[in-house]
Amino acid sequence: MLNTSWYLARWTGTLELPVGLPAGTYTFWAVAHDGVRVWINNMTTPVIDHWMDQTVSPPPMVTNTVSLTPGQKVPIKIEYYEAATPGGQMQLYVQGPLGPGGATVTAIVPSTWFPSSSAALPDGWTLSQKASKLPARWQRPATGAGAA
Repeated sequence: MLNTSWYLARWTGTLELPVGLPAGTYTFWAVAHDGVRVWINNMTTPVIDHWMDQTVSPPPMVTNTVSLTPGQKVPIKIEYYEAATPGGQMQLYVQGPLGPGGATVTAIVPSTWFPSSSAALPDGWTLSQKASKLPARWQRPATGAGAA
């Protein structure tokens, strides 16, 4: 269970503009109570950098633009914190030629833009699991037929 105040969350993964949408500049919006930072495509400075407590309701929208190419997977990292006042929220929006005929539309970034096939490890890393060499507390318990 998560407290309603005083927490920090970080999401990392991959963002992919679906094939069929036009390449170009997309505006990302964040609505957050309290602070939020968003990095897209390994930018050194956040696309959205609004790292402060909010004292107004609803919280303000913070925007910036990013160039995207359909089918190209780019890294995304979102950091969010909720301070003293309960009521935490964080929503990520995108605005661009998403409508019929390329009409500009603003919408919450669809979950389909975050492919589930994203690599769990950074490039160049590999995972080698040999249960016999892992400490017992890290091993998965046996399940199924023959499990003790």
